[in-house]
Amino acid sequence: MRQLAFFAAIEVGDEPSAAEGLDVESIAVEPGYDGVRLEGEMTQEFIDDMTERFKNGKTIHKKYVYQIILAVRKLVYDEPTMVEVDIPEDVQLTVCGDTHGEYFRRRHYVQGWQGRTDRVA
Repeated sequence: MRQLAFFAAIEVGDEPSAAEGLDVESIAVEPGYDGVRLEGEMTQEFIDDMTERFKNGKTIHKKYVYQIILAVRKLVYDEPTMVEVDIPEDVQLTVCGDTHGEYFRRRHYVQGWQGRTDRVA
């Protein structure tokens, strides 16, 4: 009985995605927006600006949030759900998952790994 309840709880319906009708190009970025603008491909300049904005408690424009979400959605849908990775015997693999929006905590973990050759991030 509990197994059936679990399967019912995780069942995904065929409802259309909210992303399907979203016209990102029609979203205007106000002239007063002081961040780097995302035009087409994501650039290192945009990523650096976004990172600094987040560190300073600022946000990015909702248009750019939607663009990022749609790009990630496409990547996720295009990739297999499971991949096999060969890890050499002398390498330790640390998997860090389920951070659920803990940007600063995740960043702290990755910064601790920088320069180490025995870690795969």
